[in-house]
Amino acid sequence: MQNDRFTSPWVRLQTGFTLIELIVFIVVVALGLLAVVPLYLQITVGAKSSREMLQAQYLAQERLEQMLAEKYAGGGFTAVTAANYPNESNINIGASLNFDRTVVIEGASLVGTTLTCNGTGVYTAESYKCLYVRVFAHGKTTILGVTQTMISDF
Repeated sequence: MQNDRFTSPWVRLQTGFTLIELIVFIVVVALGLLAVVPLYLQITVGAKSSREMLQAQYLAQERLEQMLAEKYAGGGFTAVTAANYPNESNINIGASLNFDRTVVIEGASLVGTTLTCNGTGVYTAESYKCLYVRVFAHGKTTILGVTQTMISDF
């Protein structure tokens, strides 16, 4: 009587995997995982950086809205001065990073027929002010968030 596991008396059918095949499989899978780890780390760092920039932009927009609200709530054009909005340091909003926030208020300039914020402090158009809010990582000089607008005395 012939055994079902053999097709002939001299050749045996292979069942399962050999040890060498399993080792090769494990090596291939490990190499694949090692290739994915740096990508995962890069995505994680990028997500953290994006979150910090979004939080910085939120802080800049928040301060600008406070300044505009003061102007329209009765303080008027003259109440919007840098003295009323001192620079802030080490702001913590529950993030992994603390922020510094600066406010720059300067007069607008008339260049030709265009009113611009030129950053020189030239007050040729006294009825306008340029408002800049910049947010940095605490102790750093790279701007993470910035917002600006121009207000008028009208």
